Amino acid sequence: MKVKAWKKKFCLLACALLVSFVGAELAVRVYYGERDVGVDENELCLKQMKKNLPSDKSRNFVNFTRTGYWADDPYIGITLKKTYSRKLSIQAEKDVRYLMFLEDQHNSAGMNNIEEFSWKKPQNVSVRIALLGDSFTCGGQAPYLFGMANMLKELVAGSEVLNFCVGGRGIETMYMRYVLEARNYSPDVVFFNVFVDDLVRPFGCPLLTPNLTVVDGRLVHGPRQYPSLKDFYDGYQPPIVESYFLKHAAFVYNARTGYARDLYKGLEMFGVMLDDVKEKASADGTEFFVTLIQGPTPSPVSADVYQRLLSLLKQKDVRFLDGEAYLNKHRQLYRNQSFYYIREGNPLGHYSVIGYALHAQGMKNLLEDNGVISRTHDYYFVNFNPDDYMMLIPQDFSKTRTGTELMYPYIVQRAKSG
Repeated sequence: MKVKAWKKKFCLLACALLVSFVGAELAVRVYYGERDVGVDENELCLKQMKKNLPSDKSRNFVNFTRTGYWADDPYIGITLKKTYSRKLSIQAEKDVRYLMFLEDQHNSAGMNNIEEFSWKKPQNVSVRIALLGDSFTCGGQAPYLFGMANMLKELVAGSEVLNFCVGGRGIETMYMRYVLEARNYSPDVVFFNVFVDDLVRPFGCPLLTPNLTVVDGRLVHGPRQYPSLKDFYDGYQPPIVESYFLKHAAFVYNARTGYARDLYKGLEMFGVMLDDVKEKASADGTEFFVTLIQGPTPSPVSADVYQRLLSLLKQKDVRFLDGEAYLNKHRQLYRNQSFYYIREGNPLGHYSVIGYALHAQGMKNLLEDNGVISRTHDYYFVNFNPDDYMMLIPQDFSKTRTGTELMYPYIVQRAKSG
């Protein structure tokens, strides 16, 4: 009798659980409607991309090709599209127009530069600098001429600054562009500009990232699962049968824990990456530096990882700029200026044009402190509108009363007479 009673209770419990699961499954399916479900953002990325290809209604993709400023590389993943430019032509006076260069100015090699570069450094160039980084290095939300790269070029006399940035990507793309592209130009100096979130991005959607892993303490670059969008479209099939309830539960868990988990995984990968890049730079006779970038309102975990990055760089004996400390040191001097553009309701923001100028000056100071370039005076930067001029005032202006310069985010075009 006891066995029969136990079986009856078990059957009742199983039926109750099944009914609850079916009810939850139906409720979650109603909640999602026509939206995709996934265990994390990566699965959602794959499902959405499958729907968009080969061409989507918004024309972000046409025949498996991206139409914006990104391009797909079989080894790197997402990178900058070659020969791409965004400009504004503004009527100023009757016969005068201002040509404003926006942040995306890609040359034929896929660098974020207006100018083209030869493989070998020209004789009239004092120092060739390669920058690797994300949208901060690209000069996000600022005119091209006021971005980090061009400001560094202005501050370091006779320099070339080759900008291998890729907006939205992290340390994985920095490393791949350095190994596969930047080294070919034999730079004198290489900067990795690392925003804290760049540590998370190696573990993002596989359609955007290279296949970069750590094996036995070494970085290993393997073939990407989908070298092209056509390969992905032909080879990927979303699951036919799936539980919306279980995947939603997994998504909520990953959304709450994944960022911190991937930050610390990225920190471990970056430690291995530093050893690798130091070794390659030393073999090439290149000076290697890292600059750190922190957002305007970091979370506790971001603040913790930033401090760990500082400790890691000291441990690895890598020369670096503590970007957060450098900006904080200047806050009183710039008490009525913002170092970031922060959109309402969004805790993240890129540097303001003042922030970019200061960060570039910190990079210049780092080169000076390490004997790479001769020391020159620092500037105080004044700007009231990112679409208008910036004033560069030497910090010793009160003594010399000379040396003030003006920079403009546009070039002036005058109509030809006759």
